[in-house]
Amino acid sequence: MATTNDSPTPPKPLAIIVGAGLGGLAAAVAIALSGQYRVQVLEAASKLGEIGAGIQLSSNCSRLLIRWGCDKFLRDKVVAPRHGRVCRWQNGEILTDRIMNPSAEERFGAPYWHIHRADLHQALLDRAIELGADLRTNACVTKVQVGDADTSASVTLESGETLDCDLLIGADGIRSKVRNSMFPDFEAPRPTGDLAYRFRVNTADLLDDEILKPLGENPDTHSWWGPGKHIVGYMLRGKQMYNVITLFPDDGSLGDATRGTGTIEHLKDIYQGWCPQVERLINRAQESQLIKWKLMDLPPLERWNDGRCVLLGDACHPMLPYLAQGSCSAMEDAGFLAECLKHLPGRIETAAEIYSKYRKPRATKIQLFSRQQRIRNHLPDGPEQQERDAVLKNPDQQTKAHVWTWDSTDGGPAQDWVTGLHGYDAEHEAVKALKLEGVLSNGMNCTSSANLPGYNPGNLVRLSMRLGSPIIVVTVNFRLGAFGFMASEDLKADNREAGYRGVGNYALHDQYTALKWVKKYIAGFGGDPEQITAIGQSSGASDLHILMMSDLLRSEALLYQAVIISGNAVMTSRELEHQQRIYDKFLEHLKIPLTLPPADRLARLRAVKQQDLTSAYRCLGSPLPNWQATVDGVVLKTLPTCDGMSSQTYAPSIKRIMVGDCEQEGILWGERIRQKHWTATKIFELLRTYFDPDDVSDILRQYEIAGGDSDQDLTTKLIKFCGEVEFKQPLYELAVNWKNGDAFYYHMRFISHFEGRFKGSAHHGVDLLFFFQTYNHILSGEYEAAAEEMGKHFIEFISGGSPWDSFNKAGSCLSYGPERVAVIKQDEAHFWHRQKAVGCNNWHDKCTLVSRDLRGEVVHKQ
Repeated sequence: MATTNDSPTPPKPLAIIVGAGLGGLAAAVAIALSGQYRVQVLEAASKLGEIGAGIQLSSNCSRLLIRWGCDKFLRDKVVAPRHGRVCRWQNGEILTDRIMNPSAEERFGAPYWHIHRADLHQALLDRAIELGADLRTNACVTKVQVGDADTSASVTLESGETLDCDLLIGADGIRSKVRNSMFPDFEAPRPTGDLAYRFRVNTADLLDDEILKPLGENPDTHSWWGPGKHIVGYMLRGKQMYNVITLFPDDGSLGDATRGTGTIEHLKDIYQGWCPQVERLINRAQESQLIKWKLMDLPPLERWNDGRCVLLGDACHPMLPYLAQGSCSAMEDAGFLAECLKHLPGRIETAAEIYSKYRKPRATKIQLFSRQQRIRNHLPDGPEQQERDAVLKNPDQQTKAHVWTWDSTDGGPAQDWVTGLHGYDAEHEAVKALKLEGVLSNGMNCTSSANLPGYNPGNLVRLSMRLGSPIIVVTVNFRLGAFGFMASEDLKADNREAGYRGVGNYALHDQYTALKWVKKYIAGFGGDPEQITAIGQSSGASDLHILMMSDLLRSEALLYQAVIISGNAVMTSRELEHQQRIYDKFLEHLKIPLTLPPADRLARLRAVKQQDLTSAYRCLGSPLPNWQATVDGVVLKTLPTCDGMSSQTYAPSIKRIMVGDCEQEGILWGERIRQKHWTATKIFELLRTYFDPDDVSDILRQYEIAGGDSDQDLTTKLIKFCGEVEFKQPLYELAVNWKNGDAFYYHMRFISHFEGRFKGSAHHGVDLLFFFQTYNHILSGEYEAAAEEMGKHFIEFISGGSPWDSFNKAGSCLSYGPERVAVIKQDEAHFWHRQKAVGCNNWHDKCTLVSRDLRGEVVHKQ
């Protein structure tokens, strides 16, 4: 019986954040936005507030603040500088002048801002409270228990009170008590050898001085670099305030203290002999506002997580101010961590591990480069300084001077230093990391995009031009998840009222519309409308296979050729009854009572925010339910089966096809299979529900499954079974029974060297590393040669040629493997022997149900 809103709802897990600074409040906002956690922030101080003055927020930070809805509190507080200038200390000569806005938004997708720390702190605080976070002051933490999979984390307060939580986040700064509890032997913060002053001047006070007037007229950033020290100035608070920060060698004036007041005379002595603008700025300082502090640092931690506890911001990676990335990096931490938690409900330790693994290298790199930037800013006058200044004066040389680059998380091309720093999107990078770790899949028609780096056709097009057979590539995005494939009786009835007989499959209509557009307009781009080839991989291949069967393509000659890679219509097509079960579960998760009338259910569903619909399917338990194509009598008239492919007909305009698979397709479901803890006895019992005893014995023999198999060996064999049954067998049947023309088959055996759970395997999708030529820059040797050859084969096929002998007529397949790339015959290929046995005995459709059982999809047996 379905549950409704009348059932008691268990409380959400609790995240406690220690520290209500910028990083802690950013984490509160980002985690609260997911809607999956209760959030409590503990602050030792008696009242909330942020001391300090101005900070710089580059695009990697501002994009998050805007996405989190904080910008509504900030718009009248931020200043968007137009230029960033570096000047020589002695005479004020401008060494470089960079356009900052609107260039930042145009180049990196978000603006570059200056803001007062207190204003940013208040905005984050207001947004956190708006989202329901609980903030508690006078809550000084004295003890931490990190917890584990079976026990909660906890904090003990100075009052003696103990608070339990599901997740504990230490955002309590460089002297973090949470870090000290997690890693008691880690060294204490250490002085860097620099001190800093900060003070503020009313912008209006700059305008009555001809020397300072340029600083007060335009919202630009000015830095003056000199031997051993530098000074930075920029506007704040709607251009009403001018913020100044000075950095210089520690002269011992603070003693053992880390913070104190200073004097104007001290500041004048430090910058004696500097250019008139600097000297006059210092003269405008008010001694009562002069704050002096000692810059402190920590070496990189080995990790940021332990049990249910993670660190964030200065607690794990304090930043020196020379790159203005301290607050930005804390915001990145918050966004990345929240995204991991959102996509891994109930798997806090896994989320914490991935957060630490992927965030720590970037933060450490920024830490190290900040230290190097200190040296670069403070060079003594001489040859090195002159060389630096010459580079600053030449914009082209500046880019080349950054010898550090950023490696892509997912193996894409490396980025230059500035692009990688400011163009970084913490939340998007978290999703990439989750996919690399194998804990988040693109899902059957649920997420992903044709715009991802792996699908970039640029290199393939360039190769085609070099070969003298130029191709034109059009990438297609279409509705996914609930928007593209949701189907139910409610929607079916609603569609009938609107005059449409089908249900679900909206994404397939999108793809059909895109093909019509290409057919109509491709000639204008120099293409041949009679020689269009469609390519699909994984669920995209399944969609293409379905369209090839449908009346949509039978009625119009939209395609000449099709390339179907690692996907097929059999594995992703479902009856409406199956889709209805997902729909009901979806409504329950969104707390829409199933007892409501259909029209009311739909009205409640349509009122749900888009982002909540997008992410909701991930929260429905394991395995993840998938939105798949629906047998609706319009696009998909009957349920495709492997056993029925020998009589299946396709759109007559499609003359030739290329299909391909990878050696270890089934590893995609390896974790699901492992979690089911199968034994040979359980497998025998499962097979007996579908097959006669003799057939059971034959299947076990085909896959060499025996009672003495170790857990690892048995899992490996089941992965092979699922991969062959669901991926390879339908492709084999499609190719061998293709009647419209030639069918070409390839088999990929090269393994992936990318970090992650699938490293070392010829896993699902590894052929994309070669197919689109996207990763040529990181391939070498036989891999590089194979990628080049695969690209040539593909271009030859698109151009109407025969890259190797056909599969359906000559029985030939091209095998891409480490030892050779060669044409092999069906009879020589051991990996088809089982497929033939399965096909000859009409076992496949039952084997498909077995495979779904093995990986945890609920199968309703007839």
